Amino acid sequence: RQAWIENTDSVEEKKLGLIELHPEIFAAQPRVDIIQENIEWQRKYRYVSFATTKSRAEVRGGGRKPWPQKGGGRARHGSIRSPIFVGGGVAHGPRNPKTHFYMLPFYKRVLGLTSTLSVKLAQDDLHIVSNLDIPNREPEFIRELIKERNWGPSVLIIDEVFFFKENIQS
Repeated sequence: RQAWIENTDSVEEKKLGLIELHPEIFAAQPRVDIIQENIEWQRKYRYVSFATTKSRAEVRGGGRKPWPQKGGGRARHGSIRSPIFVGGGVAHGPRNPKTHFYMLPFYKRVLGLTSTLSVKLAQDDLHIVSNLDIPNREPEFIRELIKERNWGPSVLIIDEVFFFKENIQS
């Protein structure tokens, strides 16, 4: 597999040469099921549900016995805030903040990444740049670069040392 190396020093696109890509990463068989699992995992990774309901002890009112235990011809009840009454507490509702965090197995994450990179390369959505030496510090230059080259609404820029330089922060 080969891909073009592009420049970042100007808004106009220039092809600087070809780079040989590793076939195990960029020519993997696309597994849509594994990619979907990775997307679900990333979506739920930091999600916390804050849904909560009140139990019969927390609902307002219902302190006294609604009617006598015997002699009324009605069923016995101790409180009108029981879950069987309208306006009563919820029997088995959500209680505390619940995290949906789980870990996907390491090799599933790796397979998802390689499948995604292979698909992106096949769809011509993967752009490799020679270096990240941006000529000026303004974020508008990067926005213009992304817009001019039709890189799409979402762009991931990774440097060799895995952190952004001062002039890339926007």
